[in-house]
Amino acid sequence: MDVLSARQNRVCPCQSRVRKAEQKKLSKEWRKFCKHSRKLLCKRKDKLKEEEKEQLRIILGLSARLEISYDLKQDFLEFMHSPNSETARERLSLWLFHAENSHIPEFDACIKALHNWSEYILNSYYNKFGQESRTASPAFFPSCA
Repeated sequence: MDVLSARQNRVCPCQSRVRKAEQKKLSKEWRKFCKHSRKLLCKRKDKLKEEEKEQLRIILGLSARLEISYDLKQDFLEFMHSPNSETARERLSLWLFHAENSHIPEFDACIKALHNWSEYILNSYYNKFGQESRTASPAFFPSCA
C-alpha cells in the first residue's frame, strides 16, 4: 500500500459505513449498483474518468448522507496534501467543523481521533530538524475505524 492509500484509508472506512447503511434503504437493483460502485467512492475525484464521474454523480444523487460523506473524504484528502503546516491547520480545522456539523455518526470516532491527535498530526509536517516537510507523515495518523 502506498503512502496516499494509507492516508486515504483513515476516512474511507467511515464513508464505507455510510454507504452500507444507505444501501440498506435502497431497492435490490440500486443496492447491487452501489455495491459494485464501491471503488468509485474511494477513488480520488481528480483520478476519475468521465464515465466514472457520471456513475459517481448517479450514486451520490441517491443519498444526501452519501454525498456529504464523499465530500468529507475529498476534503480530508485536500488536508492531507497541504503544502505546509499553516495550510494543514486551516484545512484540518475546516474539515473538523464540516464533519461535526454533518451529524453523520459514522464519522464520530474519526472526528474524536483527529481532535485528540491534531497537535501531533500537525507537528508531523515538520522534519526532525524543525523544518517544514511537504506532507505529513502517515505514521502520525491514527486509524479512525
